[in-house]
Amino acid sequence: MAPSDDSEAELAREVRAYGEAYFRADTATAYSHVSARCKEKLPREAYEKVLLNAVSEYGRQGVRLVKVELISGDTALVSYSYDLPQLDEAKQQWARERGQWRFDAC
Repeated sequence: MAPSDDSEAELAREVRAYGEAYFRADTATAYSHVSARCKEKLPREAYEKVLLNAVSEYGRQGVRLVKVELISGDTALVSYSYDLPQLDEAKQQWARERGQWRFDAC
């Protein structure tokens, strides 16, 4: 199913907010964009270590481009790029929970 303009724009905003918070080392904001399913697999303390290691290794990165590939019900696939190409994500899974899009690629 092709995404509507509104749902695509909303999802793109969430992806960008997540990516920007992640590489600013803003654990609270980044973790708030993670799905409940992923939070069960990766508790906040473990997530924070992963995030801080990424920021230590790559520094602050900005999200350059977000492309919503597919929205099907409450699941989406999104590709997005950072300033460093090795950080780019292709067809990463996102899930809509209680009306909000959340990172679900865990």
